[in-house]
Amino acid sequence: MPNSKSTRTANGRGTIRQRKDGLWEARFTVGFDPGTGKQKQRSVYGKTQKDVRKKMTAALKQLDDNSYLDADKRTLGQYLDEWLKEYIEPVCKPYTVDNYRRSIDLHIKPNLGAIRLQELRPEDIQRMVRHFTAGDKKAGSQRSQKPLSPKTIKNIIGVLSSSLQEAVNNQIISRNPAQFVKLPAVRQKEIEALTIEQIAAFVETAHNSPYYAPLACCLFLGLREGEALGLAWSHIDFVKRKITICQQLQREKVKGGKLYLMDSTKSGKSRVLDAPDFVMDLLKEEQRHQLLEQIAAGPAWCNEWGLCFTNKIGHPITPKALFGQFKKLATAAGIPNARVHDLRHTNATLALVNGDDVKTVQANMGHATAAFTLQRYVHATEQMKRDSANRMQQFFETSIEKKA
Repeated sequence: MPNSKSTRTANGRGTIRQRKDGLWEARFTVGFDPGTGKQKQRSVYGKTQKDVRKKMTAALKQLDDNSYLDADKRTLGQYLDEWLKEYIEPVCKPYTVDNYRRSIDLHIKPNLGAIRLQELRPEDIQRMVRHFTAGDKKAGSQRSQKPLSPKTIKNIIGVLSSSLQEAVNNQIISRNPAQFVKLPAVRQKEIEALTIEQIAAFVETAHNSPYYAPLACCLFLGLREGEALGLAWSHIDFVKRKITICQQLQREKVKGGKLYLMDSTKSGKSRVLDAPDFVMDLLKEEQRHQLLEQIAAGPAWCNEWGLCFTNKIGHPITPKALFGQFKKLATAAGIPNARVHDLRHTNATLALVNGDDVKTVQANMGHATAAFTLQRYVHATEQMKRDSANRMQQFFETSIEKKA
């Protein structure tokens, strides 16, 4: 058995020795522990001194150009669990955390979770995308999966890409393999806005329903479903006729998930709406009706969040209940394919077509930018352009052509 011997490299940045078992080892410093200040050392191994010297030289060069990566044995699944805990849960809304966790647990980990993080390749992710698109049965699985929509696939890969970029930032991997993946094209679903006749039919059908008030807020204020159900009396100023939209009611996306009040809107920003008088009158009547129900319920009453829209004992109206009642009302009004969210789309479309400027509509809808509003409601802006051309035609006919 050879004797152990050690030599220091010429530049003094590492040592090479032959161990008692005959294997050659090179040790070098990769940095310092931020807590103790002690050197962090790593080793490379080889059958000959030349082999380990070559490996160590390459590692030192990577340290010099800041491209050195420590060996990491974690699987992608293990890394994603840690990433959720350290980087997402402390800073993101519960709704966002739930969405990320579902993407990871239902889609990413079953397909890629066992691959080591540092060995993940773009082709592995591309293969998963192909599986999502085809919806074929995964090898060894008894359960087939339906094809996922392009938007869902984009969201899943977005979660994966965000996590991998964090690994790049922390010098765990050298590049983000998700950035090289090709995704199916996402086609924006066409906006479905109600016509004037359909709005009238819906209001006539629904105005006596106990669910009319929250639905009217979606239609005449442009609220999202969760924003309407999360509306609280403390956010309504009956004197100034202003309503602050700053929270939304959501349900946890797990089996048996509980309702919770998210203290922000989808965009993360609050907005103050100037409400028309008829909406304020509707809310005032709803407040009076709720007080009567509170008196009738007695000790059973429980409206812990002070919400505007509740059932007979003060509990929140659930999204599922609102959806079910809306479908019944819409069917009775002759628009069975309508969705609750179409009421919000109708509000924005009417505002644009009736001459509201884009910045006002953007602010009322809670969109991040006016550009998004224009892109989202391009059908309405096309009508606006046609109306503008008609006005110019009318000006020409009445002011120019007659004098010519």
